[in-house]
Amino acid sequence: MLRGRIGNKGDRFNVGEATITRCVVRHRDGETASIGIGYVLGRDPERVDWIARLDALLQHPRWHDALQADVIAPLAAESARLRASEQRETATSRVHFFNLQPEASS
Repeated sequence: MLRGRIGNKGDRFNVGEATITRCVVRHRDGETASIGIGYVLGRDPERVDWIARLDALLQHPRWHDALQADVIAPLAAESARLRASEQRETATSRVHFFNLQPEASS
């Protein structure tokens, strides 16, 4: 159940239901083991499997720096590029409203 708040701060209310895909994996690297967990809104088992595996590997010092450099940083850069592109596109149609103040009567 998805929940919202009135005015972002007020009382809670139910917005509706949504499907979530969850995956938990256990990764063993020698004697150490880690558990990776992934959640995705909707039904995408392949994507959530990748997320859980990356979560498990990022917990190991041996893999952390390489994954940050080779996977996480490029994904973050692409996400930032797409967000900036969408913001530029949206800015062209943005309307700015100003408060009009009546002239002071003398």
